Parts: sequence; structure tokens; C-alpha cells
Amino acid sequence: MFVALEAPAELVALAVEAQRQLAGVPGVELVDPENLHLTIIPPWDERNVSAVLRDFSAIAPGPVALRVTGIGYGPHGMIPGLAWLTCDVTPEVERLWLQTWRALWSQDPTRETFPHLTIAYVPEGVTLPELALPREASAPAARVSLFEALGAAPWYRVIGGRDLSA
Repeated sequence: MFVALEAPAELVALAVEAQRQLAGVPGVELVDPENLHLTIIPPWDERNVSAVLRDFSAIAPGPVALRVTGIGYGPHGMIPGLAWLTCDVTPEVERLWLQTWRALWSQDPTRETFPHLTIAYVPEGVTLPELALPREASAPAARVSLFEALGAAPWYRVIGGRDLSA
């Protein structure tokens, strides 16, 4: 399971532009546009999905401004496993991250947030070209969701979530 914001159309368009740099790189699997999302709490092992969805009710609605300002890959040092767009930790993103963490675990976070939008999966041993962010983009998020990681394409499944509109 992991928690993510469903990607607004403006950021999906930016991600598709960025993915063009990876088209044709052998072994790289691009994330389908309909599966793009902005991760705010990375995967953890969870068996009580209904309790997590119930805890989502503690997340206060409100606007969440997203701003993409970078591109990167990792997390295996020089051997990338993912390519992603990085999102600034705006006050709204930090507020949502803290509220969600506290709702799920009734405590303050034990790690920092790294909001990112995964655009591709890169197998071990594949060398990526130098990546450049096509442009910066901003857009509001409308929904936070609980996702299940599937381990193969389509990679993710939305289990449930909460609208952020007031």
C-alpha cells in the first residue's frame, strides 16, 4: 500500500513529455498516463485496508498545490530502479502528508516526505540518458488515494480515497 495524490491533467501532460526522453531505451517500462500519481507516503506492508480507508476520514479537505520542478532516478545509487518527477514540498503538500501520517499511525512521521511522480521503471543494468525536465508545472490536486502496488503492469490499483475539495 502507499498514499498518493491523483495526478492532475497538467502534471500528466508534463510526465508524458518527460517520458519521451526514455522512449526506445531497451527494458524501460513507461508508466501509463492513466496510472500516474504523486506519491506522498511510500509503500508499506498493510493488511487492514478497511482501517486505513476509515482513517482517511481524518484528513481535512483543502486545496493542495503541486509544483513539479525536477526530474531524477534511483533509488539504487548508480543503478536506477525508477525515473520520476520531483515535486516541491509546498505548505499544502506538507500539511496533507502530516495529516495523513498522523491519521494512519497516530504519531509524528519517522521519515521525511519525498513527493514524486514515477514516470518509468528501469531494470538493473540499464543506463539512462541524461534527463532534463521539459518545463516546470503547477496544478492543484483534487483527491488523495490509497493505492495497492501490483508488482507488474498496470503496476497500481486505487483502493479508495478522499476528495480534497471543501
